[in-house]
Amino acid sequence: MGRWRVFAGRFARDERGVVSLIFILVAGVLLTVTAFAVDLGYVYIQQRKLQGVADLAALAAAEDPSNAKARIARVVAANGYTEKVFAQIVVGTYVSDSTVESGKRFVAGGSAPNAVQVSLKTKAPLFFGAHLTESGDVTIVRSATAANAQLASFSIGSRLVAVNGGVANALLSALTGSKVSLTVMDYNSLLGADIGLFDYIGALRTDLKLNALSFDDILDTEVDTGDALKVLGRLLDDENERSAAYAVRQIASAAAGLPGIKLGRLIDAGVVGPQDRTSTGGMALKVNALDLSNAVLTLARDGRQLKLDLGAGVPGLASLQAWLAIGERPNNSPWLAVSASGEPVIRTAQARLYIVAEVGTATGAIASVTLPLYVELASAEAKLADISCPADDRSRSVKLDVRTGVGRAAIATIDRAKLDDFQHKLAETPAALVALPLVSVTAQAGIDVGGKNWQSLTFKAADIDARAVKTVETNDALEAVATSLVGDLKLKITIAGLGIGLGSTAIQKAVADALGTAAKPVDAVLGTLTGLLGLHLGEADIRINGVRCHATALVL
Repeated sequence: MGRWRVFAGRFARDERGVVSLIFILVAGVLLTVTAFAVDLGYVYIQQRKLQGVADLAALAAAEDPSNAKARIARVVAANGYTEKVFAQIVVGTYVSDSTVESGKRFVAGGSAPNAVQVSLKTKAPLFFGAHLTESGDVTIVRSATAANAQLASFSIGSRLVAVNGGVANALLSALTGSKVSLTVMDYNSLLGADIGLFDYIGALRTDLKLNALSFDDILDTEVDTGDALKVLGRLLDDENERSAAYAVRQIASAAAGLPGIKLGRLIDAGVVGPQDRTSTGGMALKVNALDLSNAVLTLARDGRQLKLDLGAGVPGLASLQAWLAIGERPNNSPWLAVSASGEPVIRTAQARLYIVAEVGTATGAIASVTLPLYVELASAEAKLADISCPADDRSRSVKLDVRTGVGRAAIATIDRAKLDDFQHKLAETPAALVALPLVSVTAQAGIDVGGKNWQSLTFKAADIDARAVKTVETNDALEAVATSLVGDLKLKITIAGLGIGLGSTAIQKAVADALGTAAKPVDAVLGTLTGLLGLHLGEADIRINGVRCHATALVL
């Protein structure tokens, strides 16, 4: 017994081999944790893979819900799954309505199913933990729901056929706050270059390294105005639109000092917004490079009054100055939207334009006559009424409901400081056409132009493919604003003093001749400016940027 006590004491005091014992115990724990991590990681990877297959299967099935089972089977087989996957398929109807709770927007069945809900179930084998389950594996389930949306992208934009380079440069210089010098050829190249809308949004994410997953996330991210234009230039380069790319880069360089913008105020991606890519099939949605550039710049200059000084650069005029104010779009609606229903309504921004032109006369006593023209351009509206997507793409069509807003044109004097105050109507007073110490000629004329009724506009397949622009106008729209107003002017002539040697009749003729000379070039400038802004008095220019008859998107 004494020896045993001595041995036990020595054993208790002996520290040799303790490290090995601890290592064996810890190694066992580490191996167990590692085995668990390997199994857990493998199951997670299989879940991600199955989710991807479920997404693809739902997208494929939504393109043709009546053939959902066969389409899903092909997708599952193509991704390496055969009999190992059990698919539960529900064909139903999805309504894209933000007022409805997300989980209730999909309903099984319906008279015209447009969506498919897919649930895939399979087993993932366990390696180290196989003995923990009876079958040696675990069941994983992943679901996806996709809807088939008939999408149309449409815009109220420019119908310019020819561009006055001086006027366009003056507008872009005012918008950027820097000098822009592009040629008419540059502008025509911008007019002729179209870019994929979702290609552009995706390029923003890549080029600007945005931490955004979906199109909506990208559009909600504030980006530098110059960078947004540089991305457009790079994309045009990739499309071999070299001239247009050069022009956009020049504009981007001039816009470097502008504040950042959120493109979500310009573009509404609609039902595709929550996705990070668009499905294949259908026609790509396009946007015009000049329209997009101008829209980006006007957003960056939101709420600012711009001054354009064309000097003597307009043939037939001694000088011309213009002040431009661009207001909000009603209800903060976007400039361009992808919509699967009649909402949102697409609207241009309202704008005010004040032009003061000076023209010389042939009468020595009156060296020049001033023509002040005030134009208020109300917003135009367009909403999607119907999309027809028959089996034959050559028969597809889009119907829009369009109306122009009430606008006004006047030869009058206004308070330029209040031009950008869109909350109040501007007071118009008689304009001083001639103001000399002894001779004063004043006049005033105005007209309201507008339409309160919706008009239907149908674009057939040929119109859509040709990117045709159609114009909706009111019955009383003015074709030549300044010319028409000049014709309605009633001059008030005041002659003070004696010995002038010039009667009121002669003065009236001299002023009338000068105004007639000035009216046409002023109309040309007005047409170019409003065309570049996509605005026209009493008119709305509409075009379909693209149609996708079988676009699908994951919705749940």
